[in-house]
Amino acid sequence: MAPMANDHYAQIGDVWKHLPLAEVLRIERPGRYWESHAGSSTYPLTRSPQRDYGAFAFLERAGRSPGLEGSSYGRLLAHHAGDEEPAYPGSPRIAMELRGDAAGRFVFCDLDGGSLSNIAEDARLRDARGPRAAGAGGRRPTLGGEIQ
Repeated sequence: MAPMANDHYAQIGDVWKHLPLAEVLRIERPGRYWESHAGSSTYPLTRSPQRDYGAFAFLERAGRSPGLEGSSYGRLLAHHAGDEEPAYPGSPRIAMELRGDAAGRFVFCDLDGGSLSNIAEDARLRDARGPRAAGAGGRRPTLGGEIQ
């Protein structure tokens, strides 16, 4: 994976942002998802003091709470952390995985071209896995770059 513009991923702030985001997406099931500062879709889940206190602490301690362990975020994080190449799902990935049936009605904007490329690649890989992942008609998310 190429270096990411956001080196704060998987820290405690991301855990506090992504935990409620995943639950709102699960409960409310919006038909559209727009994000103005999307960041990357997937990050390599590597150790650092900040990530140890963030995503890794969540993974290690969520089992003590049935609510956290069974949360949409908890299940998604555990799944990707257990991959051959452990990964941290950013908010675009969380939205695409939890709302894959939103028929491709996603808009992700970011100033970093690498982040937008990462989102597009994850969307392409999801398309290759079947209709549930791709949404109706396999439509890709709309990606927005720098605003002039």
